[in-house]
Amino acid sequence: MRLGWAGLSAGCIGGYHLCYKLALESRAGPAALFALALTCALPISAASIGWVGWRASLTALRNNPLKIVVGGASCTASFLIFLEALSLSGAGAVLTLRNTSVLFAQVLAMWGGERLDRRVLSGAVLVVGGAVLVAR
Repeated sequence: MRLGWAGLSAGCIGGYHLCYKLALESRAGPAALFALALTCALPISAASIGWVGWRASLTALRNNPLKIVVGGASCTASFLIFLEALSLSGAGAVLTLRNTSVLFAQVLAMWGGERLDRRVLSGAVLVVGGAVLVAR
């Protein structure tokens, strides 16, 4: 059962990236595509976190506005760069490179005060190693 869910997740992730590629090939602008994706995701995200999540988000914004704004701006910039690269290159090469974002996520997590253990670091190294192997 768990392997089935993992396979379904992998298929969905690959599928939405291919949809981004098709939209970009149809001359959608990266910024417009990103805005549309966020517009579609907002109601789903809002419903999934509920009122408790919204309150926690507002508290985090009040307590650490710089971290939230820098994190949001960094994520926005990185996704726009990804979409631009996807419009210029093949999906396989761009997605392989994007998988290395795990390292950047770990750096941001450390900056946010999260403690990293061996398991987390090992996972990041394995993902990057896999990305390097796929790229070759």
